[in-house]
Amino acid sequence: MPAPETPTEDPTAARRHQMEEEAMAFAAGYVASKCRHIDSSLGWPTCDVQPSDLAAVPSGWIETISRGQLFVPSAWWMAAVRHFNAIFSDVMGPIADQNAGILRRLIGKFQQEVPRVDQRVARKLATTRLHMRLRQLNAERNEARSAKRALSKNRQHSMSTK
Repeated sequence: MPAPETPTEDPTAARRHQMEEEAMAFAAGYVASKCRHIDSSLGWPTCDVQPSDLAAVPSGWIETISRGQLFVPSAWWMAAVRHFNAIFSDVMGPIADQNAGILRRLIGKFQQEVPRVDQRVARKLATTRLHMRLRQLNAERNEARSAKRALSKNRQHSMSTK
């Protein structure tokens, strides 16, 4: 989702965009933490981070919930994760790509466009993002099932009272 362009834009959309950015920073920090032995420039624990590094990425949520060991992504890593998210959206579409080899395609395209990222880091980012999408899709499916079940119960109840 692009950044709000005008002050008259819907404040709900602006808030949603901010929440998505903070969630993306949290996920980027998670991958930085898991892959710190591969590339230490991905991010730093909140107890070691400089204020200028905190200001370079959306870190409000991380700062709020961290007790010192959550990772704050570096500015370059956050930019790379944003780029990966755009690739992910292009490849996956609004739901899920049904073709085989999705991880291989995501990792290949990401590494082609951002060659600085190690393949193991790219794989961790891709699997993390894929799990996030699957969790979202499952939650939406369960919500739709619950709504359908409730509607069915209401219909059955109204038929039995006639």
